[in-house]
Amino acid sequence: MGTVLIPIPDRDFVDMEYYKHHNKKCIWYVRKSPVATIMTSRGCPFSCVFCSTNIMWKKKWRSRTMAKITEEIEYLVAKYGIREIIINDDQFMTRKDRVHEFCDYFIQRKLDLSFSYDSGVSAWLVNAELLAKMKRAGFYSLRFPIESGNVETLKYIKKPINLVKAKALINQANRLGFWTSGNFIIGFPYETREQIMDTVRYAYESSLDLATFIIAKPNAGSGLYDSFKKEGLLEKNVVRASDFFRSDYDTTTMTAEELNRIHAQVSSGWFTHKFFFYLHPYNFWNYLRPKFQSLEDVRYGFSMGFILLGKKLKPAILNRFRTARWAALLPSFENRAP
Repeated sequence: MGTVLIPIPDRDFVDMEYYKHHNKKCIWYVRKSPVATIMTSRGCPFSCVFCSTNIMWKKKWRSRTMAKITEEIEYLVAKYGIREIIINDDQFMTRKDRVHEFCDYFIQRKLDLSFSYDSGVSAWLVNAELLAKMKRAGFYSLRFPIESGNVETLKYIKKPINLVKAKALINQANRLGFWTSGNFIIGFPYETREQIMDTVRYAYESSLDLATFIIAKPNAGSGLYDSFKKEGLLEKNVVRASDFFRSDYDTTTMTAEELNRIHAQVSSGWFTHKFFFYLHPYNFWNYLRPKFQSLEDVRYGFSMGFILLGKKLKPAILNRFRTARWAALLPSFENRAP
């Protein structure tokens, strides 16, 4: 690990008014606007099998000095009126003392800023004390990249996470008033349907506000790519471009079509599940009520509800409908004479 002595970016070369306008549109979950993005470090010291970050930044984690980080943020606030900072590091949480220092600075400064961190909070790097300080500093949402609810799959993907402790940390984050989300990946090359269901159950049994289910992709440069290649699972014909929510790749245990059906079902079912989850008095009081402590909290909660309705719930329902429709039509196509 080392410290990178890089000056702050010169944003005079950027049309900041255009940037601020379109940032709000592209980054839909922000609490305050205008919003700007920064990087406080480069690289990641971990070796998750699905990630190709190490190809770009290498495995060495390098941080900027806290003086430069705070200088850049103060500059963004003073010159451009920025009210929310999104941290784009691959691994912001690597050193707890550094995160404590960051939080202490902005608690003392009282700039009325919000902070969010895109890549997610590695559960083994934080504790309840640090979460509480992050909340006081202006962090309002936490993404937990759990990835899998199956121990064997976690070993394969090299994710050093304790599932029991992670679930307790999510509960603590909700009680502190954070909006919580989690990333879950299905469709690893050796993963069985039962192991995928372990992941689905873990997500549904957690107190996360939002779970994002994605399908494993063999990104070039990742260990996952090597596994797909070894098993002959890379494209045999030309495969169309795909995103993380649909796959064209079979695994050693199931077809891409099966994975896509599972993904559609668990994604669209999430919102119905959360509706009934919060109807339970205990869950409402402990995990939802703490998020609404001010008028600003209420505004943000309702705005996110409407945005999720359009961006997540509606597409999930349509995707599930299309999957069911084509599954119903498939036998009739198969029975047609050539």
